[in-house]
Amino acid sequence: MKNFYIAAGAQAFSHLGAITVIKEVLAQINQCLNNPFSIFTRNLDFFGEILDVNDPILEVLLLCPQDKEVENMIKASLSSIAETINRQYKRYLCMNVSELMSTQTESARLHNMDSEEVIGMFSAAKKKAPNATMCYMSSRIRSLKNRTVAYLDSLSASDMTERVTWAIGVSRSRRQANRVRMSEVAKEIALRAEQKNQETERKKKN
Repeated sequence: MKNFYIAAGAQAFSHLGAITVIKEVLAQINQCLNNPFSIFTRNLDFFGEILDVNDPILEVLLLCPQDKEVENMIKASLSSIAETINRQYKRYLCMNVSELMSTQTESARLHNMDSEEVIGMFSAAKKKAPNATMCYMSSRIRSLKNRTVAYLDSLSASDMTERVTWAIGVSRSRRQANRVRMSEVAKEIALRAEQKNQETERKKKN
């Protein structure tokens, strides 16, 4: 998994390119399932990387007897891995990847560590300030993740004022637009509820 859980700049392949890697790994696992004892003579792992002969786990594995019990253990382990891959990547393994989709997802990360970090930050913020609004915590987390304060500190006083003023104006416009949209949604909900009540009353009369 060291090929996946790495920094964004160190990625050897794109987000959708990783699906090709997963398919190749799955093919290797299925091939090994047909001949479980081939794992004792492999020079490469399922990702195509050279196996370290000094790896302590590999050394212990190679000492195992090639009998029925070990064969069943290898099959069970590989089958579980293949089942997990098929379950977790089911949607990806069946999709047809277009050139546009590859371009749009090129910068996407190969893992969900960022999401887990944000969830942790949210939990910590909620514990620290239980009465804080969702909007406040969301803004705070975004500023930390985007390094907004560090960016503003790197600007001159005039540039900082200009950008902060612009951000306040944009936020105000968005809030107003949200209020209008929410008001329209509330009116539509009320209208549909009224129509439903009228329909119910009409059915009762009939």
